[in-house]
Amino acid sequence: MERRVTIRTPAILLGVPIPGSENPYLAAPTGSATYSVSVEDCNRPELRAEDLVYSRSLRELWISTLRGMGLGACASIRLDYSEGVSTKAGLYASASIALLYSLSKHYGETLSSMELVELARYGDPHYTGEWGYVLDALRYSAAEGGLVAYRNDEEHYTISRDVDARIELQGSKDLGEPRVTKESLGSDVYSAIIHTMGVTVLEASLRLNEGASLVKVLGDLAPVHEGVMMIVWGTGEAGRCISSPSMPRSVEVICLEVQERSG
Repeated sequence: MERRVTIRTPAILLGVPIPGSENPYLAAPTGSATYSVSVEDCNRPELRAEDLVYSRSLRELWISTLRGMGLGACASIRLDYSEGVSTKAGLYASASIALLYSLSKHYGETLSSMELVELARYGDPHYTGEWGYVLDALRYSAAEGGLVAYRNDEEHYTISRDVDARIELQGSKDLGEPRVTKESLGSDVYSAIIHTMGVTVLEASLRLNEGASLVKVLGDLAPVHEGVMMIVWGTGEAGRCISSPSMPRSVEVICLEVQERSG
């Protein structure tokens, strides 16, 4: 049975992956994607992904997840159309949520957003270290269809489903090794950097939850994000542009034109 699924595609707006940390991220939709997904029973899991970003990774995620569950479902997925501007990481997150949502429906189940996030991580070939939390946050935003703060399985919160972060995509950058380590800076300094980034995302979440403008919050706090990104990874942007954590060891440079929708 073919199913059409529309998923809002997210990007990370605040939060830096720091080795050895479990810091929160602020993620929000920047567009949407409509997929046609078909799932059927078969002897061994297989996926046909037509012209999708990271299609090979999606196939590996599908096969590994199904084998881990002892299931033999086969599927196909194609992107019918998209709206807005989506990062590659946002499209990867949305496609994986669309696949696993369709899988659950095929078996007569309805999984929560966190159950979809947890299911996706176990078969994801890119899920590694601190970058795994980036993928979790993107998928949680995609599953919820809104602006979220995500730290881990226990600490996550949907702030609003009525916010679209309109962006211009300026390209991507691959990252090398971190510029700093706990050993090079010392435990106290390194912990202070982790704490600074964590409380910055928390502060943004509190302000947004109290009704503050996303434009104002990001304008105030994005410089901290970029400062930490420069300290840890040696890359940073200025003005309304940020280095948005993407697939492992990469960022996508996005320039924000934030529009908040009412109701």
